[in-house]
Amino acid sequence: MTRAEEVLPKRGLVVARPRRGFRMREFSIEDIVGLTESRVEIESVALRLAIERGDVRWETQIVAAHHLLERTPLVDDNGKYREEWGVRHDDFHQALTAGCNNARLQEVVLGLRASAQLYRRWWWALATDRCRDPAVEHRQLMDLTLARNADAAVEALALHIKQAPYQLIAYAHEHGLDDVNGPPRQAD
Repeated sequence: MTRAEEVLPKRGLVVARPRRGFRMREFSIEDIVGLTESRVEIESVALRLAIERGDVRWETQIVAAHHLLERTPLVDDNGKYREEWGVRHDDFHQALTAGCNNARLQEVVLGLRASAQLYRRWWWALATDRCRDPAVEHRQLMDLTLARNADAAVEALALHIKQAPYQLIAYAHEHGLDDVNGPPRQAD
């Protein structure tokens, strides 16, 4: 098995077809809804446990991950999404839930977040609503988490997770992509 055959299905970017190779994951509103619901529920549990169990090292990791994320531009000079920002974003979210001290739970959280990558990329390419301010959202998540305000932190996390998928779903409805098989395409 090649590295791509091993890694890409785990990331949710491709789907294995027995004796036929791989294909790109299909665009599916049902999948977006299910994945978003799963992420909100699972990451909320992990964050709540992290707030309860996390120590000063965990807090330090959050601050460090946030600092790197805050200092990394989201887009380049041409307005194109920067891969480095995506890595820093994942690191920050991983730091938030790492304090749960439950390796199995963290494995599920990371798997769901990796599955969301493809939809996040489609959102970035297609959605035109750029009213969000991810820097403000991330600072709020950090502040609420470090203040050990579990209810408010979980509420902020849920809203943060839901925004891009719901905007992508709105885009799909708006452009008649509700039942599309394959990645959504920009309307001509």
